[in-house]
Amino acid sequence: MKNIKYLVFFLIFLMPFNAFAGMFGPSNFWECILDEMPGVKNDAVANATMMKCRKKFPNTAYPQKKSSSLFGPKTANECIIKYAKDVSSPRGAELIRAACYRLYPRE
Repeated sequence: MKNIKYLVFFLIFLMPFNAFAGMFGPSNFWECILDEMPGVKNDAVANATMMKCRKKFPNTAYPQKKSSSLFGPKTANECIIKYAKDVSSPRGAELIRAACYRLYPRE
């Protein structure tokens, strides 16, 4: 029981707040691309998905790079492998690659 209190304390007070950014959905255009683009089969759907993300997040400026995550990719290459592996659309894969390079550090 005492260990649970320490865990709760750690999660609430010691973890950086940006670790929770985007936890409940995308918080910028590039995260939206990674959320919506995996599995896209053709360029028409990839372009429609991009426009959906752009409408939701008009600012496509470079976001702050993500810090090391316990569960997700740590580098741009890991991100590309995770999100683009089931994408048949060249345009979709290109947008995922761009998002990964904007959100994650290069190796």
